[in-house]
Amino acid sequence: MLLDLYEIKMILSIILSAIIIKLLDDYLDNDNSFLTPIINKMGKGILPYSLIFFSFSCLLNAQITISLVVCAYVIGMLNDIHRKLSFKLKGYEEALVVLIFSILFLGFLEIITSLLIILLVQLIDDIIDIKKDRFYNNNNLAIKFGKVEIITTSMILILILIKLDFKKAFVCLLVFSLFQYIESRLNVEEEKWI
Repeated sequence: MLLDLYEIKMILSIILSAIIIKLLDDYLDNDNSFLTPIINKMGKGILPYSLIFFSFSCLLNAQITISLVVCAYVIGMLNDIHRKLSFKLKGYEEALVVLIFSILFLGFLEIITSLLIILLVQLIDDIIDIKKDRFYNNNNLAIKFGKVEIITTSMILILILIKLDFKKAFVCLLVFSLFQYIESRLNVEEEKWI
């Protein structure tokens, strides 16, 4: 058999996790994406629907789902490292607490691979969005550190991920590519910056 049940469940959990992360990220950042019509329709219902997706994804593969969602949160905190959050902790303090508990419950390898995958996706997304982010003056690591440096860092991350967890990294990058393709085909965002 080409794929066993574990691999099918892993792929489905990664797809659901990606939908959850994309929904919440676009909702919080007011981004315009292929999910915007769904987000607008859901309104405040986005949280319960995201929890339902999260629950089903956990039923398929809890470790991958939780690690990806938690690491997306941690990487998202990079833009708000000094801002005080709900628990009166700064962004980096809260991210550190979340990472420590995640490592304790899920294991170092699971968290480090998810952290590297989400960081890689963020870097690739910043390379793709460089013109748009420059036009709108958005935070972008490729603008801040340079495109060549981000591409080099991305290549290093890919090599590390091949060694640590090739299947997980491959499926995550495939799903990310699929989302990018859908967004480009639907031509969702205005292209004033080109």
